[in-house]
Amino acid sequence: MDEKFYTPYSKAEILRAFQRALGDLTDPEIFALIRNEQAAREAADTALDADISAVAADLSANYARADALAAETAARTAADTAHEAVLCVLADGAPKNALNAGAVTGQTVNGITWTVDAANGTVTANGTASGNSFFYLWPVGTNAQYAYPTVLSGSPAGGTAATYELQAAIGSTVYHDYGSGAEIPAGEIRYVTCCVRNGNTVSDLVFRPMLCPASLQPDPPQYEPYCPTLPELYRMIRSMQQGRQAAAAARAADASAERLPETEADDA
Repeated sequence: MDEKFYTPYSKAEILRAFQRALGDLTDPEIFALIRNEQAAREAADTALDADISAVAADLSANYARADALAAETAARTAADTAHEAVLCVLADGAPKNALNAGAVTGQTVNGITWTVDAANGTVTANGTASGNSFFYLWPVGTNAQYAYPTVLSGSPAGGTAATYELQAAIGSTVYHDYGSGAEIPAGEIRYVTCCVRNGNTVSDLVFRPMLCPASLQPDPPQYEPYCPTLPELYRMIRSMQQGRQAAAAARAADASAERLPETEADDA
């Protein structure tokens, strides 16, 4: 352990004493002192650099943790938003495909014969269009209100504005599906229709119309036939039950009338 001692001399006097002592040193001794001082400074610089590197590494690690936390927060927020959208759709009781092709009847429009396969939910077009041929799945004025975005899909691949498409409209804005789907914003959908444009000849051109909530539709769109929702099934069942009850009541009334005794008026 170095011994510490105190002196009555001033700093200037001590420096002058050192200078006089140095004057008594030989050159090798002076160079040795310089080398020792240089080595001490280099060691101190190395230690300082190590400390700075350690601090920088800590900061970098903290930044990395902050970036990871921000990324995780963003991912969780996106997932929550997606889940909320799905829950909104489920709470609304919306079907995966709202277009029931089985509810419409095939017909020939401007040279195109439209045939409906109710079981598979498809519509097939054949013929040469003598004008724009529209086959409405939802007629103009349907005005179906959606509080969330939907995806219209099911036009055969390769359609164009000059050949064939599926289309829907909100107000005066028309949304076109040429085979890869079209996202429709929330709003009141006025109509949905298949279309073959004037002058085109088609043979067994199959449309698989689908209107699906955007939060439930994968990318690319995947077709699913129309299926009634639980509320719709409930209304169907209630209607069938009420019909059976009415028929049973009518049969009971007829049977009761047959058992009534004849009166004089009946024989008259």
